[in-house]
Amino acid sequence: MQATGAYLKLGDLEKSEAALQKLAQVLPSSSESLYNLAVIQTARGKISEAIASLQKSLAVNAKELTQNPKAMNLRQHLFEDPTLAGLRQTPQFQAAFGSKP
Repeated sequence: MQATGAYLKLGDLEKSEAALQKLAQVLPSSSESLYNLAVIQTARGKISEAIASLQKSLAVNAKELTQNPKAMNLRQHLFEDPTLAGLRQTPQFQAAFGSKP
């Protein structure tokens, strides 16, 4: 996560995305890393990849919520996150996630 943050500060979205992809492979049960990957993919214009990452993130998050009801509900956050405002307007997003829960 620190490497991702460092790359973001440098404005290197490509390396930030690569770091998050590695993190998601190492920690496949981390909904946060998958969600953050989707944010970077959105910023890079990779709509299909961002949707896929969000779908994985929400699936993992659903399991997290069953174990810890106080965990952040990423499905709800998805509709409030300003970094994903543009993505929410795409037909791909609307087909995958519908409207606000």
